[in-house]
Amino acid sequence: MPKRVDPLDWRTPIVDGSGRPTQEFMRKWQEQKGINSGVPTDAASLSVILDFIGSTQGDLLVRGTTKWARLASPADATKFLNGAAAPAYASVKDSDLSTSDITANDVSNTKHGFQPKSPADATKFLNGAAAPAYAAVKDSDLSTSDITTNDVSTAKHGFAPKLPNDATKFLDGTGAYSTPAGGGGGGGASWHPGIRGTGWFYPVTFNGTSTTSVTYAQDRIFCSPIFLTACTLTQIAVNCSSSSASSTARLGLYSNAGGAPDALVLDCGTVSTATTGLKTITSLAMVVTTGWYWVVATLSTGGTGLTTIGSSTITPASAYIFGVGTPNAVAAFSASGLAMNRTYATLPASLAGSSWSYITGMPLIGLAL
Repeated sequence: MPKRVDPLDWRTPIVDGSGRPTQEFMRKWQEQKGINSGVPTDAASLSVILDFIGSTQGDLLVRGTTKWARLASPADATKFLNGAAAPAYASVKDSDLSTSDITANDVSNTKHGFQPKSPADATKFLNGAAAPAYAAVKDSDLSTSDITTNDVSTAKHGFAPKLPNDATKFLDGTGAYSTPAGGGGGGGASWHPGIRGTGWFYPVTFNGTSTTSVTYAQDRIFCSPIFLTACTLTQIAVNCSSSSASSTARLGLYSNAGGAPDALVLDCGTVSTATTGLKTITSLAMVVTTGWYWVVATLSTGGTGLTTIGSSTITPASAYIFGVGTPNAVAAFSASGLAMNRTYATLPASLAGSSWSYITGMPLIGLAL
């Protein structure tokens, strides 16, 4: 550092009574000027002096509390010199930003930027316009595809599934397109005047004027066709005419396809056949459309007797539905239902493709609203 002239004594005046510099002040001034003349002022000379503090490219000089010091570059383009009391290179954090209501640096179609201020409206979303803005999503904004993730189901609202391009199928209550229950040939309200609010309704294939008891084997499913008009059924019942200890009967309803049971409409549950009498399952919610269905029963224990209508003569309805006999021998054939072997359990989701045999004396199963 250049030498400094000793300071004037406080008792030494700087100017005289006329306001002119005193001789002592001028002597000191000339002495300091002589000293200053030796300090280099050109860039080359200053560079030599500064290189004594830091000579690496990118170094900065920082004045501390007592002296100048070298601040080396971190050679890291992601770091910047901050404004701390002791300045240092550091990464810029999101918490370092101070945002405001100025929109100059908001995102646009020409540059990246800040997200616009929230509108405090949960029904609006940031769109992708040239000047992005929060707006309500319209149906016309949606782009649908063949992905089924957001289709309607029994657990949530959603999109209708893609159309099957089949005019015979309709969207059912499970969220799938299917042929309406009772489909597969024929059907129409003319088969029945309508299900009334009182009374029990039975299959049309029974013939006879009196009931009788039939003992049925276990591990078999017994099915009989019934035509229903659109309604919601709440009850299903059978009559146990001879009981078996700890035995149960399981009842249900299937749709029709090709003249045989098809898809399960409802497994209605079980009734005890350990005692005799009318056995009813209530509080059901079987929603059906107009068409043909099949009522079914299966028993857990052999030797259980259920009520049926006895007959050895085929009914006109049986001939129409089952297509049995020949014109000269139709009266010799009697059938009121179909049966197949199956281990007693909950009813399967589908009976399509099963191997059936005709039976006489189908268990009399009633349905009611």
